[in-house]
Amino acid sequence: MIRLYDEDYVVICVYFLFMVIIGVIFYNKNKNTSDYLRASGSVSWWLCGASAFISSFTAWSFTGMSGALYEKGSLILMLWFFNAFAYFLIAFFLAPRYRRMRVITPYEAVWRRYGLLNEQIYVWICLALGIVSSGLNLYILALFLNATLGVPIKWCIIAGGITIIIMTTLGGAWAVVASDFVQMLIIWAVTITTVFFTFKLPEIGGFEGFFANLDSKHTNWTSVVNGKIISLWLIAILLNQLANALNFLASGGRFIYVVDDKHARRASLFVAFGYLLGPILWSIPVFAATTLRSYSSDILAQRYRDLLFPQEAIYTTICSDILPVGMMGLLICGLFAATMSSVDSSLNRLSGLITRNVYRRLINPLASEKYLLKIAKFATIAIGIVIIICSFCFYYLRASTFELLLEIGVLVAIPLFIPLVYSFFVRRAPKISCYGTMIVGIITSWLGEFLFTKHLFPKYQWFQSLNSIEQRYVDFSFQIITLIICASIFFFVSCLFYKEYSIAEELRVEHFFHDIHKPIKTNKLTELNFGMMQNKTMSFICCGYGVCISAGVFFRNDIWGRLSFIFCGGVLLIMGIILYLNFIHLRNKHDYLQAEEYATESDS
Repeated sequence: MIRLYDEDYVVICVYFLFMVIIGVIFYNKNKNTSDYLRASGSVSWWLCGASAFISSFTAWSFTGMSGALYEKGSLILMLWFFNAFAYFLIAFFLAPRYRRMRVITPYEAVWRRYGLLNEQIYVWICLALGIVSSGLNLYILALFLNATLGVPIKWCIIAGGITIIIMTTLGGAWAVVASDFVQMLIIWAVTITTVFFTFKLPEIGGFEGFFANLDSKHTNWTSVVNGKIISLWLIAILLNQLANALNFLASGGRFIYVVDDKHARRASLFVAFGYLLGPILWSIPVFAATTLRSYSSDILAQRYRDLLFPQEAIYTTICSDILPVGMMGLLICGLFAATMSSVDSSLNRLSGLITRNVYRRLINPLASEKYLLKIAKFATIAIGIVIIICSFCFYYLRASTFELLLEIGVLVAIPLFIPLVYSFFVRRAPKISCYGTMIVGIITSWLGEFLFTKHLFPKYQWFQSLNSIEQRYVDFSFQIITLIICASIFFFVSCLFYKEYSIAEELRVEHFFHDIHKPIKTNKLTELNFGMMQNKTMSFICCGYGVCISAGVFFRNDIWGRLSFIFCGGVLLIMGIILYLNFIHLRNKHDYLQAEEYATESDS
């Protein structure tokens, strides 16, 4: 258990009070399923970009990922950097098309493109996959709370799960994106503060000393893994991240929130730049820990005897040792909320899946929006309970969270996404191209490791000389590469047997491709109205929370500790002021356009 002070608990209590306030503020905006599931498709780019960025980071980024950085070196950062590359591609080629799908849930786009059979296959597989991944994230959150607060993991799972269910059920998509924006500001501010205090350590010796004493595994990847294996792994990771990011069920699901094409493109660029800068700052304390004897593997094992992988607590450990009184509480809040954002976003998406793609599609097509909204909230509670149960399964499994997330992605997620990536570019694809490619991918993925590692590689001497880390890299790389090659071959070969659909199906597919090439046209006054609402609301939230954080200046710290609270609170205050000034600008623009429109109508 890390060291916490009374001030840390004060910060945590104040934080949760603000999260409740955010839920209350946006509660009345959920009038129908479009409001509840995608915030009416009226979210500004900066709000959507922040939500897409921060919801992809969970406590796993500071536990499982930090443990992997500590053990395997800076090579692991390529996971994030390839995500940045993927989002740059999305910004220039796919983000506007995602918005133009004109759907409330991304699974409705599967129906529009491939029909009812493929939609239902994806619905039920993604429901199971979403529950498993959310259960794993909840388990990771419990590990984080156990390492920071010392609360037993079982109670952390129950308390965290119930909290997420309540907030998701009440808030809807508007509360999710609004709270995500605040989390992003908090995490960035605390991260920069952590980097400052890391460089300030006498053992580190400032900026120059940090780089002079870096462990060789951070500067020379071949000291840990063979160079040829690194190249193979990088190719596999690039393909893995591209397949995950370029499909409209994962990343594309966020861009149906935004106002129009322009906002979608800007939101994607926001995420890309975040992936470039954020991981570098987050990894600095971990890199510093590898140079200090007090954070060696042996000492971590003694300090966290209840953890199967003690290195996964390295980030929170060094933060608790160097941050001023009260700041660790702020970090815990930010990381808790980031993880909660990932899970509640998944809950929100899965409830939409049950409501619109199962209940409305198969059971009651004539259900009113008011009734569907009740179904969505009920589905949120039911799925949340199942996620808690799933999280307990991971607790008893007790495996490395880093390896678990990669395995889930390879075995199921990537095979699902491959045909969806091609969906925007290949018009003449039969229905079997979708579900057939998925089946081939899953079978290839499951058999890949067995075929390569058990039968082929042992024949070669170089494979027998691999260490455990290198062998895991090879296993993962060949699984990914073989999976993508086999699934892609099947997809394009199946297109050779394309036959015309029925007239109704041909019209549906034709309308899908027509829509993704037709720009979204939003009434300027309507866009300004939503922009004013978001800027004004978020400005008050940021300023209010910024004042509360700045009050930490009165905690029992030295001058640097007090200044750190002024800095973190100042980040939110400055952002709040900027948003309010932008609100005034939008209001003036709205009044001008409204007056101009009134004058034109009077003249006519």
